[in-house]
Amino acid sequence: MDVLASLDYLTDIEASTSVLVKTAVPDELVADVAGRVQHVERTLGQFRRNLLAEQDVDVDGREYGLRSGGRVATRSYNLAAITYSLIDEQTDITTFMEALNELISQQAVKLTFGWQRLQKVFQDHDVMLRVAHHEISDDGDVDGPHVGEVWSEKPMVIVALEEPQ
Repeated sequence: MDVLASLDYLTDIEASTSVLVKTAVPDELVADVAGRVQHVERTLGQFRRNLLAEQDVDVDGREYGLRSGGRVATRSYNLAAITYSLIDEQTDITTFMEALNELISQQAVKLTFGWQRLQKVFQDHDVMLRVAHHEISDDGDVDGPHVGEVWSEKPMVIVALEEPQ
């Protein structure tokens, strides 16, 4: 396909998009319109990712430019070394838990729990996992619930039907 024809197709897509977003969609068509929009988004997104994957130098077009994203650091951390380095005569921190609490309170570290794995650890050690059906705080109450659980509705998702109706 001719490159200029591709730009014409994009102009057509932009024009169609401008009309589509101003269109009132009847309730009975919302699912189908949302599904087709999602399909177009994914197809165009994959096309864009493929274009950018082949680009390795900065370049300018007529309307847009591509620039290198810059450098990205991926870091790993040694929690034991970090916490035990904080346990020192020069600090008021004397235990591993105090060091960990300090790191958490200063937002230097964030703990992320895996629900299913946490359940398995407790089951493997024959310890009852205490779950409260409300939010809990980390206030040092070691006899309180381990987990606070609050349920809410997830947003609507788009699914493809086996046979179009």
